[in-house]
Amino acid sequence: MPRRIIRCTTPYRLSAALIPLLVQCVAIMLVQPAMADSTKVLEEWQQIGSGTLKYIGFRLYTASYYENGSDSDPQGRALRIQYHRTIKQEQLLTATEKIWQRMGELPDAQIEDYIARLGSIWPTVEENDELIFLVDSQGVGAFYFNGEYLGEIEDPQLSEAFLGIWLSPKTPNTKLRSALLGLTNS
Repeated sequence: MPRRIIRCTTPYRLSAALIPLLVQCVAIMLVQPAMADSTKVLEEWQQIGSGTLKYIGFRLYTASYYENGSDSDPQGRALRIQYHRTIKQEQLLTATEKIWQRMGELPDAQIEDYIARLGSIWPTVEENDELIFLVDSQGVGAFYFNGEYLGEIEDPQLSEAFLGIWLSPKTPNTKLRSALLGLTNS
């Protein structure tokens, strides 16, 4: 995509109140991961496994796990979730909180903090929506919703905890974990 240069030909000065806003906007553009089209990015990654989570016989979502790089030099990990029904944001957050509590790996205060952070990013999902979580080699994660950037998690521990919902040996969804890690089919 060619870069556009915008020149201001009027002699206006920026007010002191607008400078922090301008700096924040530039910072957001620079910090936002370069992976704007997450779906195309995943085409170049290796899919490790995929599986579907069902609840009382109903399909909730299909998840796929990806890695980029090699075992000796991992460059990133990703989780793609394709939803099969509408799930409100509050339901997603409550389910995430309950799973973390059940796994017993995080203190309650940390879970509350993580849920608040995720609540500022996640939307309500509907049938056929897709949520992708990309994690770089430093543990910084970025959420994408239907290919659009949602927000970033700069906390490697939160990124690991989120992926752990599916990949940790302590996950309550052991069949799905095995399928995502390519150990079995789900």
